[in-house]
Amino acid sequence: MNLRGVTKIAGFSALVVIFAAVTQLWSTTGDKRSQETAASAPTRPNSYFRDRKISPPQDARPRKPAAEDGSEVPDEELQEWLQQAGVDTPGTLAKVLELPDSEKRRELLEWILASWTSEDREPALAWLKTSLPAMPAESAGEALELLVGAWALESPLDAMAWVTENLTGPWREVALNDVASSWAVADPGAMGAWIESQTRPAPCWTRELIQGLIPTQPAKAMEWCSRIEDPTAAATTRQNVIQSWMLSEPAAAEAWLRDHPEVVPEIRPEEPPP
Repeated sequence: MNLRGVTKIAGFSALVVIFAAVTQLWSTTGDKRSQETAASAPTRPNSYFRDRKISPPQDARPRKPAAEDGSEVPDEELQEWLQQAGVDTPGTLAKVLELPDSEKRRELLEWILASWTSEDREPALAWLKTSLPAMPAESAGEALELLVGAWALESPLDAMAWVTENLTGPWREVALNDVASSWAVADPGAMGAWIESQTRPAPCWTRELIQGLIPTQPAKAMEWCSRIEDPTAAATTRQNVIQSWMLSEPAAAEAWLRDHPEVVPEIRPEEPPP
């Protein structure tokens, strides 16, 4: 799974509230809605799930009428999709999942799923469980990330339990990685304590925790590298952590390397990491 950038947890919760209000407005005001929303378009923060673990947190920004690069859905088209979703959410999602434009598909999925789960997550989870086997692979991964990953920001253990009980095969592993990635961002301390309480946790938990620690606690991330049993994987992960740390805080990273020569024997402090 690709590394992904982090955004504020509260931003996603606020996004859900905004989605619920906007959807309710569009479903009750008829033709008047189009005139009003043309004058005042909805706002949205940057997606938590786009390029996670690379981009720093960003505040909410207003939507543009349409992006020059086509990466955002114009407001009028977005409203049409959400109107359809208000009448038949599963049917609308089935159409969205077939869209060839990945940016457009992902943005529509994000809006519709956040709106659908703003008050009750169960219908969306039931739809996911039933529809997942027939989804295109890329779309299925996006749906899992936007539903299970978003849930794990608030209740990682509940999300984990649902995945374990309801998903099988490779999609279970993908979903558990999404839970681990979100939990590492939301509460790395609690996640670390949970990992230590397990007899033999899956490697994905330690790997995702390390990635979640890199932006704010790189020294702690280095400590967790020692938990990786595979020597090759451990060395690669240590180098990735040091490389990221050198880019953000070179003096601190070099000082740590000098103080811990036995931890990273493959890297000398006076040389930048490979």
